[in-house]
This record gives sequence, C-alpha cells and structure tokens, in this order.
Amino acid sequence: MGQYAELSDSTWSRLGECCRERKIGKNEYLTTIGSPCYHFYFVCQGLIRSFTVSIDGREYNKRFFPEHTFPGSIRALLKGEPSDFALQALEPSTLIEIDHLEYRRILESAEDLKWYHIMYLEKNWGCFCDCSF
Repeated sequence: MGQYAELSDSTWSRLGECCRERKIGKNEYLTTIGSPCYHFYFVCQGLIRSFTVSIDGREYNKRFFPEHTFPGSIRALLKGEPSDFALQALEPSTLIEIDHLEYRRILESAEDLKWYHIMYLEKNWGCFCDCSF
C-alpha cells in the first residue's frame, strides 16, 4: 500500500481491526452470484477470477485478480445489492478479508487513507473508464 500513499500508525491500527486473514483452496468461492456482499479482499498469494453465468449456463470471465490486487463486488457493496458475479480462487490463495462498512468508517475520518484510496483508484481503475474531456 505504501507505493500509493504513506499511512500513519494510527490508520494501520484501525485497518487491522477490520481485516482478517483468509485462506481458501483452489475452486473455492469468496462470493457467489446473487449473494449479499459484506467484504472485499486483498490477494496476498494466489489468483482470483470474477465471472458471471449467462441464461444458458455459460460462464464468462470478467476479470482476473493476481497478487496485490483487490477483488470484490464493489458495486454490490456500495449499493447494498446482491453480487451479479462470483469470485473464485483458481489456485490456493491467501487473502486479507476487509469489512467494507468498517473500512468506509475509517475512510471517512482518516485523511491519509483517503489519499491512498484516491491514488489507488487513479492508477488502477482509470484504465476502465472511457472518459473524454
């Protein structure tokens, strides 16, 4: 995380309270289609795919999340809706599971985390926007 912005010891401590390590095996799911979402993740080791299933039962990969990325059904988390895609481990994986509501509470009050969040989004999600100014 330090490559985007430096976080204070206080912010790190608060983040530690909303995170837990989670290990999952190959082909296990973090999120299933239609399930409520409460967490997003950081991939320490492993590979996660997000995918959806068509009406005729065909799977379509949306994105792959290698190590040091943050998989999650962010739209579902932000809107309080069920996930429209699944997250599945393609190999044994070690993740940090992050409680989304608590993360948002910290984000509201920690200026250093806000700056980190902005820098991360600009670098990693800007390529998904089709913006013209």
